[in-house]
Amino acid sequence: METTNFKSLMSASLLCLTLNLFSQTGTISNEGCEDCVGGSSVNSQNCISAATTWFLGGNQIIPPTYVPPGWSSPFPPQTDIGTCNDFPFILKANNNKSIYILPNSRIGIGYLNSAPSAVLDIRDGNAQVPSNFRIYGDATGNLESTTDITMNYFTGKSFVINEGPVNASVSRLFMQNGKVGLNTNNPVSNLDIFENGAAGIRLHSLTNNSSFLWTLNSIMSYNFGTDATGVGQIGTNISSPVTLLNFRLNTANNKAQVWVGKRPTTGAHTDFSFAVDGKLVANSIYVTLQGNWADYVFEDSYQLTPLLELEKFYKNERHLPEVPSASEIKENGIDLEQMNILLLKKIEELTLYLVQQQKEINSLKKQKG
Repeated sequence: METTNFKSLMSASLLCLTLNLFSQTGTISNEGCEDCVGGSSVNSQNCISAATTWFLGGNQIIPPTYVPPGWSSPFPPQTDIGTCNDFPFILKANNNKSIYILPNSRIGIGYLNSAPSAVLDIRDGNAQVPSNFRIYGDATGNLESTTDITMNYFTGKSFVINEGPVNASVSRLFMQNGKVGLNTNNPVSNLDIFENGAAGIRLHSLTNNSSFLWTLNSIMSYNFGTDATGVGQIGTNISSPVTLLNFRLNTANNKAQVWVGKRPTTGAHTDFSFAVDGKLVANSIYVTLQGNWADYVFEDSYQLTPLLELEKFYKNERHLPEVPSASEIKENGIDLEQMNILLLKKIEELTLYLVQQQKEINSLKKQKG
C-alpha cells in the first residue's frame, strides 16, 4: 500500500489535502467497503487493516493532484472520517464513549447510548447533561420533522418554552402535572391563559366553515362558536348538535340580533333585537317610555268622543277607536309600550265618562228634590 508522509507533503506544497481515517477491529477484506480499494465505488481508497486506534501518520493522505489508475483527472477532495464494514463510529471524551454513529445512520448521544432508538437519540445515562439544550433550525428558525414528535416529562417536572432569555421570569408555554399555562408559570386549571392587558382565544377558519369550542362532561355537552354563515351560536349535544341560541350583527342598522328558536325572517319585525320562539317567563319586565304617556287625557282641552258616536264605531268595527283589531294583532303582534299607553288612555277616558255621568245623575236628583 502506497503512503505519503504528511509532514513532508505539507512543507512541499500548499495544495489542498484530504484526509480519510478508518478504524478497524481486525483484519478485513477490502471487498464491499465503499471507501476501500476493490469496493463498488470508483472513488475508493485503501483502509487501514487491523487498525485499533486513530493515527494520522498511518492513514492514507491523498493530495488533489493524485490521479488514481484509470482516472483522467486528479482525485476529487475527500472529507470522510469513519469506519468500514459495518463497524460503529464512536467518539470519546476523557475515555468516556459519548457519541455513537451506527451503520444504519442512527446517532446516539450520551454515555453508553450505544443502541439509539431513533435517527437522533439523546439520553443522559449516568452522565450529567447541561440544563440548557438548544436546537437551531434553518435560516427562518424552523425545526422540521417528517414524522410524529413525542415529548415526555416526568411527574413533578416541567416543560417550558421561553421567549427571550433562557431564564425568563415568565414562560410563554409552561406545562406541569397535566396543566398548561400561557404566560404563567402557575397554571391553576387544565389551560390557564394570563395577560396583563386584553386576553383572548382565537379559533379561525380561513374558509366559510363552522368553528366551535366545546365543553362537556358525562352528562351534557355545550358549544360556543360560529356556523358556516357567520352566525354566532350556543348549542348542545356534541354527537348531534342542537342550537340553543343564535346571535349576529344586523348590518342594516349595525345593532345586535339575538334569537332563541326560530328567527323571524318575514313580517314587520325582522329588525328585532331579541326574539324568542316560545314562552317567555320573567319575574319583572320594564319597558322604557319612548312616546307620550296618556295623562294628556286629563287636560281641559281634551275632547271626549260622544258616547253615541263611540257606540256606532264599535258596532261597525268590533273594537274601540285606536285599538288594533284582532287581525292586525295576529299579523303584527303587540307593542307593549304602545298598548299600555293606549289601555291607560281608554281607562282615563272611561273615568271621565263616569264622572260626567255622575254629575248628570246628581243634577237630576236636585231637580226632583
